[in-house]
Amino acid sequence: LLDGATSTNIEQYVSVSTVNGDTQVFIDRDGQGATPNTSSQSQFELTHLITLQDRELSLDQLLQNNQIIY
Repeated sequence: LLDGATSTNIEQYVSVSTVNGDTQVFIDRDGQGATPNTSSQSQFELTHLITLQDRELSLDQLLQNNQIIY
């Protein structure tokens, strides 16, 4: 799904934000900058993947706990 994602560039493909105590996970399939609320010239748009209700987690935490694997 995230072709080309590595430990050094995973933040270009996956981003996490916290809103009202919930963690929202977004993906960018081509890694052209995965940051919510921004636009870029990428082939694929940033896509909301999942909301983790009542959880405040960072991307690092999700990766360390193997909740996101690539």
